[in-house]
Amino acid sequence: MATSLVCKVHPVVYFSIIDAYERRNEDAKRVIGTLLGTVEKGVVEVTNCFAVPHNESDDEVAVDIEYARNMYELHKKVNSSETIVGWLSTGLRGFHVHSVLIHDYYCPEKAKNPIQYD
Repeated sequence: MATSLVCKVHPVVYFSIIDAYERRNEDAKRVIGTLLGTVEKGVVEVTNCFAVPHNESDDEVAVDIEYARNMYELHKKVNSSETIVGWLSTGLRGFHVHSVLIHDYYCPEKAKNPIQYD
């Protein structure tokens, strides 16, 4: 039996994503980041997010994992009920080959079934 999953995104998340995109470095093609929220009874509620610094070229992507870890720890101190529910990517249309690597980073330990906001 297939179950449906509902995703609710709070307005502050949209504003944070837009702000991060507008403030990105001139040479950056996109912004990536972490989505925070809760998962309860088939409902994913995205309540917060933060951008994660990264360098990306045609050949590779390097994510500042230490920064992501520290930011998540700081967010947990403010709101302990928020967990990592997925990740975000802006600026590039469609699926990018590096997106698989970023998704793999969020999969195993961070979020059980990470959602991607693209």
